[in-house]
Amino acid sequence: MNSMKKILFLSLIIFCFTGCVDRITEDKILCGTSIISSLVRDITGENNTKTLIPHLACPGTYDLKPDDAKKISTAKILIIHPFQKYLVDKIIKINKNLKIIYISSSDLNTPGGYISGLNEIYNFLIQIFPHKKEQYNKNMNNIISKIKEKIAEDTMLIKEIKDKKIKVISSIHQKAFCEYAGLTVLFTFAGPDSLQPQDLTNMIKTAKKEKVKFIISNLTGDNDISADIFNKELKVKKITLMYFPPEEGVDSYFFSLYSYNLEQIKSEIK
Repeated sequence: MNSMKKILFLSLIIFCFTGCVDRITEDKILCGTSIISSLVRDITGENNTKTLIPHLACPGTYDLKPDDAKKISTAKILIIHPFQKYLVDKIIKINKNLKIIYISSSDLNTPGGYISGLNEIYNFLIQIFPHKKEQYNKNMNNIISKIKEKIAEDTMLIKEIKDKKIKVISSIHQKAFCEYAGLTVLFTFAGPDSLQPQDLTNMIKTAKKEKVKFIISNLTGDNDISADIFNKELKVKKITLMYFPPEEGVDSYFFSLYSYNLEQIKSEIK
């Protein structure tokens, strides 16, 4: 019975989207962040993706601007992260016919997380554009192959970092990348509102005892405030990484994000 319900549900989704393919084109997809735009761009092979929130703005606390209304009003589909749900009520007031899709893949700034995101976006887009399934699959496999090549290229570097057994404390948004890059994450932190005085004292004591070498911060949001609070006591090097890539270049935006973050770590490893 459950299987039949799932098949019926999927069939309804396919019917709703494929029944209006003529009215939905790839340039009518609006992406909540630049990392989602990168995923969509990599699957479609088109350079006409639109992004709602700029990569340097915090997508978790963003206030819609007047210019955003035009993007929203002309879009047919909006793909966002679950944590962007707080924007939905305002968005629906601008465009009540907008189809909103949530991407569940996480750690999109890591190779594994990004590949998971590619598969998720691919499976969604082929329901809307079934006639492009073969091309989308080819595009996806091409990007995945390039990511795997990049992983192979950096294997020795990451092994060298891992062998150094470098302990860090990290923004919760960068934990997965730190671990991928071979760092040992002692604990993570979020924004300053999450730091209770006693917990903060205990974490600082632990960090000193374990001889933490770096604080890994996140470029957007308020995690960097927490990083500075920790560093008033720890006085170690702070490394700031990105989660959302700038939308530049002809290649996948993921590669510039990945290379930037790995280079920030590499440059501080003596």
